[in-house]
Amino acid sequence: MAGLKHQPYTKFMAWMKENNVSNNDIADLLAVHKSVVSKRLNGTGADFSIEEVRIICVHYGISADTYFVAYKVS
Repeated sequence: MAGLKHQPYTKFMAWMKENNVSNNDIADLLAVHKSVVSKRLNGTGADFSIEEVRIICVHYGISADTYFVAYKVS
């Protein structure tokens, strides 16, 4: 995981692809540059804030638990 600051959001990225939601769409929604969204999704930038996750989930009608919470079972 060299260079990663957090786990990538692979499940959310798959949802985005299936639903034709682009990084630009998320960037516009959050009022940030698309490169910021790309880095957050890929785990190389800062993580999404709780408020950003809330905005995304409310806008698209999706669950934060499904796409943004990583459950680790050991």
